[in-house]
Amino acid sequence: MASEKTEEPTPKKLRDARKKGEVPKSKDLQNAFVLLAVAGTLVGTGEASRRHLEDAIRLSIRSVEENVAGPRALEAVAALGMQAVLPILLAALVTGTAIGFLQVGGLLTFEPLQPKLERLDPIRGLKNLFSQKQLIELLKSLLKVGIIAYVAYGVLFDAVRGIAGLPARDPSAALHAAGAVIPSLLFRVGGAALAIGALDVLYQRWRYRQDQKMTKDEVKREYKDAEGDPHAKQSRERLHREILEH
Repeated sequence: MASEKTEEPTPKKLRDARKKGEVPKSKDLQNAFVLLAVAGTLVGTGEASRRHLEDAIRLSIRSVEENVAGPRALEAVAALGMQAVLPILLAALVTGTAIGFLQVGGLLTFEPLQPKLERLDPIRGLKNLFSQKQLIELLKSLLKVGIIAYVAYGVLFDAVRGIAGLPARDPSAALHAAGAVIPSLLFRVGGAALAIGALDVLYQRWRYRQDQKMTKDEVKREYKDAEGDPHAKQSRERLHREILEH
């Protein structure tokens, strides 16, 4: 049928879609690289971050015990905490931005943010909610949660028992134990997420091509718009010949 989208998208259709911000992009791949970057940063700056966190915890405890908690103490604790987490935040930000850029290139468009009336259509919203695409996304999410939970369980099972047995008021021992577990956890979860992300890249590209397919009428209409109406084109050619003959 002419209304069925059976035709591959034309270059113009793909260009127009890109202008609208419609490009194949895997958030799973981006998140996986962010996790691995955070894990690598923890390994590289772990000792310094641990010292800053220890100092922040000790300062907090001392301020409460000595009843001197105030703006200056809070500022000092916040500064130490920021020194501990700032390298991690920067690594996550830079990696996420870089992977996003590599996937879509230098694309900057605000069209997806523009309000559209069809987004407020409740009937259309219900159709989208129960569409095949949403069902696939739900199954993907369940699969991701299951795989990541399984990997995380293997790392945390023994670690939690070890941390639980530490003295409650020994922040140094607790941070040492957590510092050994967290990078390992992030590396393993990040590795699993990277495998999921690689598969998701293939799926997103396939899904994108399916979404951009055109009907036969759309292809014909685009061809007419590009070449001009055939009847009008013939009339122009005939008029051009008549002018040359005279």
